[in-house]
Amino acid sequence: MIWYYDLTIGLALFLAAILAALFLPLRIFFTFFRENKIERAVLIVQICLVGIKLIYLRKEEPEIRALLNLGSREFRLPLFSGAGLSKKGESHEKDRLNTAHRLRGKPAALQTFFKRGGLNAGLKAFNSLKPLLKKISWKRFELEVSCGLNDPSLSGIAYGASWALTGATLALMQRYFTFENAPRIKYVPRFEQELLEVRWDGELGISLFYGAKLLYITRKIGGLYKWINIPLKV
Repeated sequence: MIWYYDLTIGLALFLAAILAALFLPLRIFFTFFRENKIERAVLIVQICLVGIKLIYLRKEEPEIRALLNLGSREFRLPLFSGAGLSKKGESHEKDRLNTAHRLRGKPAALQTFFKRGGLNAGLKAFNSLKPLLKKISWKRFELEVSCGLNDPSLSGIAYGASWALTGATLALMQRYFTFENAPRIKYVPRFEQELLEVRWDGELGISLFYGAKLLYITRKIGGLYKWINIPLKV
């Protein structure tokens, strides 16, 4: 019966390793830059020395690349093939956006949402997420928006409104998240030209257990859209 004890010890060690892995720190880094129609985004999800990096580039056509990081080495992952959209893909994307636009124009979906208690269900779902949101620790949150509307008066109004919006946003973030360093949100008006430039850098951490739990509850909340008759995919 020695094999029986060996199997029991092996299973116990395997379960202990799984439980220990659930409490490993999950770190997420992201960078987003946009200047008019040029976009670049980098997302890195890392556990210890293993990470997955997603790079999104868009000038004329979008391009997505996936890399696997093992320590200081990087390997290309064949998760996304090709750059940009084919003609068939462009046609499908236009149809999808047009359908979504028509749905947004109809008040029936919004009325159904309130009649069937969708708002109450959404608030209950958000309340269930609040304890988990506090488990997210932001090490860095920096957002800078430069905007010019080609009209000094409109740019001035937007600059004034940004003060109120920034204050409300920071207050809500401090309430629902944990910050190791104070978040920074900055709005820079451009009075001389029409421009939209966004720079967003962030780093956050959460244990793998709470991250998986947050993902599970979020996917569970997605079922809300089925019974209020608003399709997620069009």
